[in-house]
Amino acid sequence: MNAYLIINTQIYPLTQAVTTIGRHLDNDLVIQVETISRKHAQVCLEGEHFYLYDLDSTGGTFLNSTKIDKAKLSTGDSILLAKTPIVFVQNAPQLAVRSAESTGSLHPPGPDTEPTVLEKDLEWRLEDQTWF
Repeated sequence: MNAYLIINTQIYPLTQAVTTIGRHLDNDLVIQVETISRKHAQVCLEGEHFYLYDLDSTGGTFLNSTKIDKAKLSTGDSILLAKTPIVFVQNAPQLAVRSAESTGSLHPPGPDTEPTVLEKDLEWRLEDQTWF
């Protein structure tokens, strides 16, 4: 299944049944942000669907602005881990090419630099309705 997490300019392909996310280096997806817990969340493939689990994080895990313990993911969903925005995308073949390319850093953009991932997400949705 083609599924990805988009964090700022990085596209992270979900290639395992369970992907752990957190600040600690033993996670599958490491996010070095102070507000992210060492073991913050998991994305799990269960059957044909992906689910997001909060791992008792301090800052909380939010899906489309709602705090969750467990929730089913759909393409285009906005995930917020503490204060770090992530977009979940599934079945987007054009992202497979982008994810194989070199990506930028996870550092959040400055106020006068590039747009945030949520702003880019809105731009993509407005410009190209077929990407998800």
